[in-house]
Amino acid sequence: MKVTRYVPVEIKKILEEFLAVGRWLLAVGRWLLELREHRLFLFTIGAILTATMLAFLLGSERAFRVTGLVLQLIGIATVAFNIRGTWEQFDHPSAIALASQWLRRFPRIGSSSHVIYAEAHMAMESSATARADI
Repeated sequence: MKVTRYVPVEIKKILEEFLAVGRWLLAVGRWLLELREHRLFLFTIGAILTATMLAFLLGSERAFRVTGLVLQLIGIATVAFNIRGTWEQFDHPSAIALASQWLRRFPRIGSSSHVIYAEAHMAMESSATARADI
C-alpha cells in the first residue's frame, strides 16, 4: 500500500507563488548580469541603498554621518571614473600614469645635472633663448 501525503490547497498555492517569485528573481538576476560593463553603476546603487538603510535602521547621528561620508566618497569615485573615461576618449594618459611619470622625474641624490643652453637669432630682429636641465 502506497502512502500519499495530503497537502492542503492553500499551502500548494503558497509554494507555487514562492517558486514563481524565485523564478522571477533568477530572471532579474540574469537580466542584471547583462549589465556587466555597468558594474560601477550597480555597485553605486547598492552602496547608496545599503548606506541609507543602515542609517535609518541604526538611527544614530554617527550612522547618518558615516552614510554621508560613504555617499560623498561614491560621488568622488563617480567623478574620477567619468574624468578617466574622458581622458581615454582624447588619448590622454591616465592619472596614475601621469603620477608615475612625475615620480620618476624626482631628482636623485648625487646625480649630476647638465645645463644645455641654446640661442637663435633670426633676420627679422627677433631672438629666441632656450634652457633645459637634464
